[in-house]
Amino acid sequence: MMSFIPKSKSPFRANKSPAIETIAKTVPHPLQQATTIPKKICFLCGEKCRLSKAHVLCSYPTRHEAKTLNNQTVPFFPFLANREPAPKGEPMTEDGTVISCDVCFHILIQQWNDYEENKTGDSNRWLRKYNLPDFVCCLCSKWMKHKNIQLLSCKTFPFLKDIKPSNTAPTIEDGYTVGVCKACACGLNHQNTEYERMGVPYELRKFNWTTSQADTGENREDDYSGDEDSNKINEQEQREDTRESFQEDSEDVTGK
Repeated sequence: MMSFIPKSKSPFRANKSPAIETIAKTVPHPLQQATTIPKKICFLCGEKCRLSKAHVLCSYPTRHEAKTLNNQTVPFFPFLANREPAPKGEPMTEDGTVISCDVCFHILIQQWNDYEENKTGDSNRWLRKYNLPDFVCCLCSKWMKHKNIQLLSCKTFPFLKDIKPSNTAPTIEDGYTVGVCKACACGLNHQNTEYERMGVPYELRKFNWTTSQADTGENREDDYSGDEDSNKINEQEQREDTRESFQEDSEDVTGK
């Protein structure tokens, strides 16, 4: 549902052109619009995700054995049909598809690709086993549940390409996107925001983070609520929503 800016009572309102008047009525302020951007809830982990980062997963092959452009079978995951949705998660549709967040989607697709490329593995796509494991943050070595993973782009943070991840640290999309914990993501995004504000060139940006003493079970975040970090992440996402909304609105206006 879109929200609208109240009509101005300014005496100069009558001087506005019809085009400007139309834009004022139909395009809400970015700060106002960011709070109303619709979000989906992941079927697997129950996390909220913006529509731009939501994906669709199939529980069985699409009709007529649909193929991708390179003649590969569209990934499907039979275990989804017997899985209950996460609390408040989007239920499975009648055609056997579910909504997935960016993290869960890439984790499962990565496992699908591993099966497809491993000729000695299970060739029966209906019997393959999939899982959503806990991970170790490649920066601080803290164990984290998969739903708490935050994805960072190596384009924004080039140094991530030079860090050797642990065996369980997720690397997605051929290493161009790396999964880290919420605390590290919050810290790095905050530093990057400051660099953006000051206009520091990418090649001159230096980032800092805290490294834990060991990658062990003692470092798990099982009892870690992360409320403070979650709030910071939500604030960061809202700022990103605002930026994206402003850019989209600007493109719409200039396009006309």
